[in-house]
Order: sequence, then structure tokens, then C-alpha cells
Amino acid sequence: MADPIAIVGLLVTVGQILSALHEYGKSVSQARNDIADLSTKLLVLQGVLKQVEKRDLTKSSIVSAHAEGDPRRVLESAAQSLNLLVRKLDVPTSGFKRLVQYTKWPLDKKDVAEQMTRFERLKSLLILSFLTEASDDILAAVHSLESSLQQDLNRIDSIVAHRMDSDFVNWLAPLSPEPRHLRFCAEREPETRKWFLDGPYRSWLASSEQNTMCLTGKSGTGKTTLFSFAVDTLAKECQIEQTWISAYWYCSFTEVASQRPSNILGSFMCQFTQHDPEFLSDARSVYESSRYSSHRTPMSLEQMEDSICKYLPKYNRVFLLIDAVNESQEKDGLLRALFRLMQRCKNLRILTSTIGDAPRDEGATHPLTIIRFEPKGSRNDIAAMIENALVSRPGLQGLSEKLKQEIRDTFFEQADGSFRWAYLSLDNLARKNTPRQVRAALQGLPASLGDIYADILGRIPEETRELAQKALLWLIFARRPLTLAELNEAIIMEDGQTDIDEDDRICRETAVLETCHGLLDCYNGVVSLSHSSVETYLTKTNTMPIEAATFGLEVEDGDRILMRVCLQYLSMAPFASGHRRDDKELLETLKQYPLLDYAAQTWAVHARECELQQSDRDAIMRFLQTTHQPRGGNHGLWVHVLSPATDPWDLEILSTTHPLYYAASFGLYQIVQTILQEDPDVDINAQGGRYGSRPLFVACWREHYDIAHLLLDAGADVTLEDEASGFTALSLVSQWGKDSSETRKLIAHMLTATATIGGAEQVHPLEDNGSSEHARVDSKSAVTLKFQSGSARS
Repeated sequence: MADPIAIVGLLVTVGQILSALHEYGKSVSQARNDIADLSTKLLVLQGVLKQVEKRDLTKSSIVSAHAEGDPRRVLESAAQSLNLLVRKLDVPTSGFKRLVQYTKWPLDKKDVAEQMTRFERLKSLLILSFLTEASDDILAAVHSLESSLQQDLNRIDSIVAHRMDSDFVNWLAPLSPEPRHLRFCAEREPETRKWFLDGPYRSWLASSEQNTMCLTGKSGTGKTTLFSFAVDTLAKECQIEQTWISAYWYCSFTEVASQRPSNILGSFMCQFTQHDPEFLSDARSVYESSRYSSHRTPMSLEQMEDSICKYLPKYNRVFLLIDAVNESQEKDGLLRALFRLMQRCKNLRILTSTIGDAPRDEGATHPLTIIRFEPKGSRNDIAAMIENALVSRPGLQGLSEKLKQEIRDTFFEQADGSFRWAYLSLDNLARKNTPRQVRAALQGLPASLGDIYADILGRIPEETRELAQKALLWLIFARRPLTLAELNEAIIMEDGQTDIDEDDRICRETAVLETCHGLLDCYNGVVSLSHSSVETYLTKTNTMPIEAATFGLEVEDGDRILMRVCLQYLSMAPFASGHRRDDKELLETLKQYPLLDYAAQTWAVHARECELQQSDRDAIMRFLQTTHQPRGGNHGLWVHVLSPATDPWDLEILSTTHPLYYAASFGLYQIVQTILQEDPDVDINAQGGRYGSRPLFVACWREHYDIAHLLLDAGADVTLEDEASGFTALSLVSQWGKDSSETRKLIAHMLTATATIGGAEQVHPLEDNGSSEHARVDSKSAVTLKFQSGSARS
């Protein structure tokens, strides 16, 4: 008789493979039919194996007359078929954001048909071969196949786990500091910064007491470069000292996500897990608690702090390094979180860098070491940088020793501790064609970094000044870093433009980099301002020389200008046909129109951050009302870009969702106000969006409480339960809202609205549902709350 344990093990393995296919089916929506067909064939195979389990093979008297019915060959064929399927299911996890990862189903129709044929043939041969008297051969082959299938299963599990881990990490820490770190490492000059690394920094590391160090100095003095040295040096120290761990972060004014405290602490947790996977245990629990809920619950700052402090005590010393805290718009919240960690974890040390005064914790008892970047202290490093340039730069290395010495002497006197000034001045000299031109430029060096920027701007040719102005505007006010293709597309947009073709586009993609040489950098295809001092000069300089004055930017205009361009781009004629038939067609559209992704993701963010003029409100309403066109018109394509990997039926629902839902979700107060005024009969409780939520619920979820008040005044029903999460708007705000006066005011408004909708008795069922645990109204209509730890939704 066949070994029942082996057969059972084989059945369990096939069942687990079916489970893995089910996981793929949930992620790869457009291939669900193919996955269902393959799963059906495997279920039939599973049924055959169950019959084999019941059969006493020693009593079988039928012998196969065909060589292909030999049990070993049949089971080897099974293993080969399953191995082939596993290899093809090795889904890539990189590419164009999550779009390629989740829509690139690796099996085409031909592959699926071949797999179906293999499994059908395998089923027939198994039935034939298991009717033979070769029970010993069958038993050995079953064991062999079981082992092979287990290896296949492990591989599938690894693929699925990797994809789930990728989702988890993106939820906890959407950004990694590594790309910025590698960029700054590439810009470092050898044989510099030793005064810091061998002096104050070494003392800070060696101190047995908890302490904080802050690097301060004016813009352009080399703080970030020095910081990158510190990161690498500390990483090596932690490899030697097994009881030391470290994590680092770079804040950037050009990337809003890099400024959020939750993203920073989430990254610290992910970096710590390289030393101990337990650092992510609590985060995984929060993540898994809402795994089957459409609305994924975020991890609050308080939860992150608790989790970090839970696992830090096992280490002797823990180091956190944060560069450019002054570039974070949420600096105060970030510093408060860091100070709380310092108070709770006595083995924690923190290193920060900033422009201006060093951040202080007034209640701290540990010492604060401030390293101020003074001109005198940087002279040796600037001298080393000059020597490297004179030896290695093609435009400088061939100069006479006499002229090189003139360069050394002049820079030593005028650099004033500014690496940025020295770097750009050397770059200007290296671009001269003759020693005479070098000497003339040396005699007329700009006195300050601002003068250098004015000189660069003044030398931009008239015919390219408009493109340069647009490029600088976009790089200062964009909500995330832009690729070179995105930037080139953005700066060619003109008022009233309804399409873009190859005749409109810039012929040389690097033209804008050459025009703005010294002001822009391009690293791995991503463009940025070459230094934060460029942004400071363009937005905060009160008086500019006349040759540069046209480049001055008003901060309050930036979001409005970018919003208008993004909305105009989305409203172009090629997008009027609405959402695409599938994600493959969407990818082709995204490649053809490079600015489409940025415009779709951020136009509403820019709109939320500026005061809309009447013309802006009219343009937004025209765009949103295209939802009534086939496939949702321009509005439908916008929604498709926001929600890739969506079933065509769901896309139709998303594309026809009332604009009120999206205006509430994106926090467009003025647009919600306009919709309610122009359409007083609008169904304010209509469900919409990917999860069938209502405008009031999604406004509360995104913490747009000003909009929630508008909707409540217009009659939104606070008692309706959100099908995806199981919360009402009231229970959501009371359980997950921040403990603030704004939250209390909103809950009071909700309770008043509840009584208005259903009478006073309607309040009591809500309280019986658990709302009374979080909110109640006393005789003076004040609201008393019991909050859980909450955080702002991203």
C-alpha cells in the first residue's frame, strides 16, 4: 500500500500551491481568469491524489502497456510542469512604481493553454500509472515529487513574501535615504573633514554619556558633505562594535515626503531591522491588523516611538543622524519626537545639522555639543579641494605652476569658508579657454555665493531665459523630485495648449542642464537644484542685480502656477477618451506623455496649498465634470493613473464617481463649497472611490476637518457605516483622531448633526455601539474624548 503519510504531505503541498496562486489572484486583477483555470486543474489533480490515498496499490492487477504510464516518468513530468510554472511566476518587484509590478502577469494566453494541457495530460497519466502493480516505484516517486514540490512551494512562498514585504516597507517607510546618501558620497573630496572626524566626532562617539551634537553654519559651508562622512564612518564603527547600531536620514526641501516625521521614524525602524528583525514586530502587528480592511491603518508616531524604545535597551549605544532639519516644514514635530526618544532611551545619541540655531530640548539634562562651521576652520579642507581640482580638472591641470599659485592665493583669501563658492568659482575657471581668460576671471571673482548665482543667471542667453525660469520654478515648488523627461515636458507647456507632439518637445534633453549650469544637478536621471542655497537666493533675496531680477520667485505663486500647468496638461485633447482599456495601454500613455504621472498625482495637492482664483475654480470644475463623458473623459484617465491595476468594471465605477467625493478626499475646500452651492440637490451621501466610501468619511479619513464641517452643514449623515472599514465617520474620528481642539469641535458638530437627523434618541444607539467610550456631550455641549494614539493620514 502507498505510504499514507507521503500522500498526505503531497496533498498538503498542492493545497499550499493553490493558496499561493490565490495570493497572486488578489494582486494581479487582470489575470484572475487564467489563475482560476490553473487552480481548477490543480484541484482536479488534488482529487486524483486523494483517490490514490484511499487505494491499496498492492491489489491492483492492471499493468500499463505504455512506457509513458511508468509511475516515475509520470511523477517526474509532474515535477517538471510545476517547476516550469513556478519559474514563470517569478514576478518582478521593480519598475514603474507598483504599476508594472502588479500588472505584468508573467503568463500569456499561450502559456496558460500549455499549462492547462500539461495538467490535463498529467491527470490522465496519473490515473493510468496508479493502476499498475508498481507500488514500490510509485512510493519512491511520490517521495521524490513531494520533495520537489516542497522546494517549489518554498520558492513561491518566497516570491509572495517578498511582494508582501515590499508592500509593508512602503507602508511604513515610503522613502529610503540611500539614494541621496550615494549622491553626496559621490561629491565628496578626498582628504577632507579630518579635523571633524578625528576630533569632535570621535569624542562624541567615545563619550559614555548620552549627548547630542549639532552641526551649524551658513548655507554652502559643507555640512551635508561632512554629514555623509559621518554616516559612513559610524557604519564601520557599528560593524566593529556589535552592541552599537545606527540609522540616518536626509531632509530635503525639494521632497515633501522626506520632511514627515512618520517617514523618518519608519525608516529608522527599517534600518534597525538589519541588526534585529524584532524591530518591525510591532509595526507588522499594526499592518496585519488591517490587512483585510480596504483602509489600511497607519502607524502613529506614538506607536513608532514605543516600538523603537521597546527594542533599543538591548544595545549599548544607539545613534540617530538627521541632516538638514531646517529643511523640514514639520521640523517642530520631528524635534519633539527625537527629544521624547532621548528622554526615554538613555543609550541614544543624536547628530543633526542645520542652518541657524541648534535645536534645543529645554528639559534635557544631557550635554549639547555645537559645531559651528567657521571660515577659519574650513580653510584646510578648501585648500585640499583646490589642490584636487588643479590636479584632476581638465581645464586647470595644464596651467602653469605660477598661475596655479595665483589661484591658491586668491581662493585662500576670498573663499570665506564656503565650499559652494569655491566649487562654483573653480568650475567657472575650468570652463575658460586660455590662461589669459583664467587670469581675467580670477581677478573678477564674485564676492559672495549670491553674486555667483546672479552672474550665472545674467549669462543665460535671452532665447533660453524663459525655459530656465520655468525649470527653476518647477524644481523649487514641485512636490517630489522630477525626472529630466518630466521637467522637459513641464517647461514647454504654454497657455491654452491642448496637445503636445514631437515638434513641441526639446530636441536635446540635456539643454536645460547646460543652460542652468551650476544651478541644477542631474543624478540617475533625476534633476534637482544643485544646492539649497539656490532656492534661498531665488525666493528670499530682497534685492537682486538687474540681470538676475527676472528670475526672482514669489513663494505664494508657486503652487498656483504648477497647479494650472498640471490641470491644463490633464485637460489636453489626447486624454479626453477617458480611462484606458487596461494597464498596458495606460503604460504606453504614460511613456508618451512624461508629465502625466506627476500632473495626476499632485495637481490637487498644489490646489489645496494655494488660494484659488475664480478662473482656477472654473477650470477645476470643467475638468471634474468631464466624468459624464464616455469612460469618464479626462477625469477618467486621471482616476486610472491614480488607481492602476484596477478591474475594468471598477475603473468605470471610479471614473463615474461624483466629483464631490474626490474634492473631499483631496481636501479641496473651495471646490467642495462650489459643488454644494451649484448643485444643492447633490447626493451628499453617495458612495464612490475604490472602496465605496462616502465624502464625509473620506474627508475625516484624510483629516480634512474643514471639509467635514461643510458636509455636515449640508446634511451629510454621520451615522452611515463605511463598508470597507466598518467605522462610521464619528467612530473613526473619535478613535483615531488626534487629541486636539479641532477634533473635539468636529465631534461636537457630528453629535449635533446626529441628533438633528434622527432626533435625540438617535444619539443613544451610537453610544451603545461604543461611541460613548470616545465621546459624549455634557449639559454645556462640551465634548469629552478618550483618544487612542492617532496620526495624520498620508
